Amino acid sequence: MLDSVGMRVRTLPLLAAAAVFFAPPARADNAQVPDRAKFEIRVHDKIVGAETMTISDDGDSISVVSNTVQLLGPTGSDSLIKDAAIGADSYDLNLRSYASIQRYKGHRVQHSFALHDTMFTSFRDVDGRGYGDTFARPPGHLFVVDPGVFSSFELICRMLRGHAFVNRTVNLVVLGAARDTVLASPLVDDGEEPFRWETKAVQARKFTLGAEPAAYHIWMTSEGHLLRLEHHASGLRVDRQAAPVKRKRPDAG
Repeated sequence: MLDSVGMRVRTLPLLAAAAVFFAPPARADNAQVPDRAKFEIRVHDKIVGAETMTISDDGDSISVVSNTVQLLGPTGSDSLIKDAAIGADSYDLNLRSYASIQRYKGHRVQHSFALHDTMFTSFRDVDGRGYGDTFARPPGHLFVVDPGVFSSFELICRMLRGHAFVNRTVNLVVLGAARDTVLASPLVDDGEEPFRWETKAVQARKFTLGAEPAAYHIWMTSEGHLLRLEHHASGLRVDRQAAPVKRKRPDAG
């Protein structure tokens, strides 16, 4: 595990910086059609919300935009609404930028990153009061675990597609309410297994991220798409929804 370093800095509100990240991504002339997906979120087998995700290929980089809406609390009266934007290199998925804005129980929490080669600062703004945690940047990939945002796990799946491994680690930045943490999380390949995805039977690759009892169990397609994520300690389950079948238009007679 990497130490969550050293320098905790107080900052000004970060609204202007985050606004840049949430602006629509610039499209290159040869940009591909965006990849869209929807994830259904369950807690103890009860549907509590959904996340929609759009991934755009901008040439040398990819842009991920996510929106999550969850109804939480005993009666579903507490709404969590979160928007996130992720930028990464298209070749190796190296993290370029991250920003999220969360509204929950009347509070507004905002995160953004300042990333450099050997260090980075994770900024957090809670109702206008800003702080930052500065860390040594570990070598290799860096992924963000932000409550309610599962698009980062899609990027982990894309990193693993076509690559065989037994045991390795993945660098995670876990965003918390009071402070953030950087850790090298163990990753174990559990092999391939049949998987029932809605009405279709597919072959999925399963892996475990993290240590029990707080590990994530993840199933992915051979193309690197997240099919399911389970976190047994919290009762969380996230399922990718199949794209709706387009009906053929009847021929004009």
